[in-house]
Amino acid sequence: MGNVVWKVEPALGAGGAITGVAESGGEVAVCGSNCLSGKCLLWSAKYSSAGKESVTNTGTAVYLGRYHAILAVPGGGFFLAGRQYIDSSKLDDGFVALTDNALVGKWTAATGLVGNDNWNAAALAGSDFVVAGWSATANAGHDGLGGCRNTPISGFLIQCYQLVTRQKWLKKKRFSDSLLVARISSAGGVKWQRTCGDVGKDEFNAVVALANGDIGLAGVTGSKGKGGNDGWFVRLVAIGELADDRA
Repeated sequence: MGNVVWKVEPALGAGGAITGVAESGGEVAVCGSNCLSGKCLLWSAKYSSAGKESVTNTGTAVYLGRYHAILAVPGGGFFLAGRQYIDSSKLDDGFVALTDNALVGKWTAATGLVGNDNWNAAALAGSDFVVAGWSATANAGHDGLGGCRNTPISGFLIQCYQLVTRQKWLKKKRFSDSLLVARISSAGGVKWQRTCGDVGKDEFNAVVALANGDIGLAGVTGSKGKGGNDGWFVRLVAIGELADDRA
């Protein structure tokens, strides 16, 4: 069993959490949410190799925010992904940010579909970022047969591709969480975004850019497999089309 070299317990309030960690230049960067104000705000911090806090950054006042993943970016800085509510009357967005080494934001972007969205994981893909999680958007996630539909959002069309081509489309009025993945440029623009899954609770919890340029995603499905919650692996080619899908 390894020895504890150092530990820190930042004051984050009831409901606060540390949910992601990355290393850069011998320092450790962490992310999550700070709930000291009574609202849970986007939060990140850096610690030296001795465990001393060197910088902390709590987001501006919103109703609820939490980062779930943080990546050290080659050349310096960090990419963060999670979710954010603007206020209690609105739905939450998948939220991403690029910062400098001091965790000062270069840009931020609200992403995802038109309903509740969340990014659980992030990975570097060349000069881009790939984020993965879930969406609970009504009538926008999938066709009920394991595929997905082209979905208008923010004035442009999300390019989705049907996974089951020999079946008729089956439109659903409501469904639970479906898989959501997007590729985001280094400038913060969404290159492509897609959902997949079936009627049931599905979500991606991990994503990796493969050496051949494909994207591997892993998570849990309640709509495929042998019933209940099953592990699910999906492989997409670089432009977001399905390469492999198995539960």
